[in-house]
Amino acid sequence: MLVITVVHDPHRMFRPGMDVSVVKPAGQRWLSPDAARRILLVDDDPTFRYLARQIFGCMPHKFTEAATGVDGLEAARATHPELIFLDLMMPKMSGYEVLAHLRAEPETRDIPVIVVSSRFLNAAEQRQLRDLNAAILPKDCFAHAELLSSVREILTTFGLADLLPT
Repeated sequence: MLVITVVHDPHRMFRPGMDVSVVKPAGQRWLSPDAARRILLVDDDPTFRYLARQIFGCMPHKFTEAATGVDGLEAARATHPELIFLDLMMPKMSGYEVLAHLRAEPETRDIPVIVVSSRFLNAAEQRQLRDLNAAILPKDCFAHAELLSSVREILTTFGLADLLPT
């Protein structure tokens, strides 16, 4: 079931039985099953980028990487990905700063972001990220078999369940 809604909070718009939800106005990419989907990974750790590429690179999506927050922000502006995986702790521009820039700009404010961090996030940090409509996925999940189910659950709240194969 496709739900098109005006609700911008991904945690509130998920409903049982819903496969995909899209915030109005729904762009043509959501209505065309053949549209290419783009995923951006922003992380300064080349080992983690390699691991993510191995896990998600086999999927039929355009997978782009950026090694710095500055490059990630530029890539998001240029490619308008359907999803961004974003590390928090990077030199020059942190993931928090990248996320703040993304949310402040009309062209990028609605891009779903999954924050991937190895740091323990306290309640205030988690709240700050939720207020910026970002989901949180600990990096240690990437070492476990339940990674894809964890990512699928997050993607479902963003209305992007179709990014992962069933």
